[in-house]
Amino acid sequence: MQTQIAGSLAEFYSYELDTNVSIESVKVNGFEYAEINGLFIGDRHNDTLLYVPHVNGALADLSFDSKFAILSGINAEGARLKIQKYKGASESSLQFLTNYFASEEDESSIFTMKIKEINFNKTHITHYDWNKEVKEYGMDYDHLDMWDVSGKIIGLRNRGDITSMNIEGLTLRDRSGFRLDNLSAHLLVNSKKIKLDKLIIKTPYSNIVTKGVELNFQGYQNFSNFVEDVQLFANIEMSSINMKDISYFVPSMEEYDFRIDLTADVEGSVNDLNLSSLFISVSEGSYFDGDVSLKGL
Repeated sequence: MQTQIAGSLAEFYSYELDTNVSIESVKVNGFEYAEINGLFIGDRHNDTLLYVPHVNGALADLSFDSKFAILSGINAEGARLKIQKYKGASESSLQFLTNYFASEEDESSIFTMKIKEINFNKTHITHYDWNKEVKEYGMDYDHLDMWDVSGKIIGLRNRGDITSMNIEGLTLRDRSGFRLDNLSAHLLVNSKKIKLDKLIIKTPYSNIVTKGVELNFQGYQNFSNFVEDVQLFANIEMSSINMKDISYFVPSMEEYDFRIDLTADVEGSVNDLNLSSLFISVSEGSYFDGDVSLKGL
């Protein structure tokens, strides 16, 4: 019976999405527990878009009248997400899937979903734009390759284009060499903004504590020119930051490798940055206290 469910689901979504979808097996115990093994979704160029060896979860509450669903938990191990923008394409290979699940209905018909907890371990995520040149150094948002992506998401909510969640213990390594040992924050995302309250970041070289960080942009394409096109607002509490970590995001600082301790309120784009209430110390007995404007980074 449950083998038939797997086959029926795969057949249905293969037709609906106009791509290859397969599921090795499904195990269902009412609303209490569901398990999917070997979930594969191909893109429309006969390559992998998503592969999840194992995922399980449970439904806590559901109301079609009130248009909401609550999932008590989802656990995923070893997932692979491969997003590509093929040569000459105007959209990424993920866009057709996003379009399918995006609601085009009016506000009163939007279905709200909340997931109490998501645990993911050893996820591999790539985003590759075949229309862009690969950067020689630093984070390349057009050619991301992140592996060992692990962590916990609590209280995921989605309504319209607004998504919010608490992130705990996010870790990853990127092909650029950047390594994240811990990221924790409350995250809110919409089409123009990424807001992280109480953001904490730890790397092998830095320990950053903030009251909040906000990134404003016109569209996600602005991240291709992050230094100029993304507006940054941050309230940084006493933190230790190594220039080696900063250089991954500001490649002009590649040659620098030293630590600073600082607090500051930050506003502007990276290449036109204003730092107010700045306290910065490079070595014992050497410090600066005041306001600074930085241009041309």
